[in-house]
Amino acid sequence: MNGMMSTRRRYSVLAVLTAASWATVAVAAEMVLQLAR
Repeated sequence: MNGMMSTRRRYSVLAVLTAASWATVAVAAEMVLQLAR
């Protein structure tokens, strides 16, 4: 039971990190497009 919770928490942290990295990439791409224009 405890191991399951730790695994779920690990996956949730991984999902949050992935979402944050994707958001950063999206913002960087938007800035590049604005500068290129």
